[in-house]
Amino acid sequence: MTFVIMSRSFTNYLEESQIDMLPSLAEPIAYTLASGGKRIRPRLVLAAYGAYASDTEVVFALARAIEYFHNFSLIHDDIMDDAPLRRGRPSAYGKYGADRAILSGDAMLVYCYRILEEYQDRACYGQLISGFSQMAIGVCEGQQMDMEFEEREIIQRHEYITMISKKTADLLSAALVLGARLASAPEDQLLHWHRMGQLLGVAFQMEDDWLDYYSDHPALGKQKAGDVIQKKKSILYITACEKLDSAERSRFVELYHADLDTKLRLSQVEEIFENLSIREAVRADIEGYKAEITETMKVLSQFANIVALQELADYLAGRKY
Repeated sequence: MTFVIMSRSFTNYLEESQIDMLPSLAEPIAYTLASGGKRIRPRLVLAAYGAYASDTEVVFALARAIEYFHNFSLIHDDIMDDAPLRRGRPSAYGKYGADRAILSGDAMLVYCYRILEEYQDRACYGQLISGFSQMAIGVCEGQQMDMEFEEREIIQRHEYITMISKKTADLLSAALVLGARLASAPEDQLLHWHRMGQLLGVAFQMEDDWLDYYSDHPALGKQKAGDVIQKKKSILYITACEKLDSAERSRFVELYHADLDTKLRLSQVEEIFENLSIREAVRADIEGYKAEITETMKVLSQFANIVALQELADYLAGRKY
């Protein structure tokens, strides 16, 4: 089975899966899942599993649990961000209200473990549960760090990398490692899958920051330069702070957080970014991570079939929004 057919089969499986719980809880979950998305994380599970095994349907439950966790995190993110829209339509929070969204998100998280019970007779079951739980805690830690950054003016680059490694990359790493583990990949090879997930996750988030400001094709439902408008500490902001001397940095930080007319503030930030060549500097950082991804691909290719993973990496590298 080719990876394309495998992905389509999984999509059909996901759409046909029943959510066995109180309908008023299941409805917001089904609504959130139906909003689409790129399904990157479950596709990473399929790619890592398929690198070693061919009985593809075995991995579908794990990929489903990973996708459910991702969507659980989106439900709660929208509540914390007071965001009534998600992917161009009402979010679960916007459609069903905070209380129902919180409960359905909680139920979605717990339901992941019910899905994983499909593997309870397998020798790797304990490791799957342990790895999944470790990932879940890491993502929550990353989200907490991100919120704490909102209360601070200066964020160091290493702090930003730690935050996105947890909030974004931990889930991608778990998708790859758990998929490979389910396929009985040797323990020493899992380290390379973990590194691949971390590199993909960091590059993915930095690319998101860059595209938020510089893309000519803004994502559906997202406002161009949204990070600057919301005064978020993106890699663009951190890079600008690094390039400025102490006095200039203080003026930039004051401007970035000022309650000015949005157009005026954006135009002044744009001028600073242009003078500091932020576009090129952050692009170079991203390309550096992509070079590391290529090197890790070479290592993985020595002992696994990574054609599907390469396709996904190429897709992520070429995205415009």
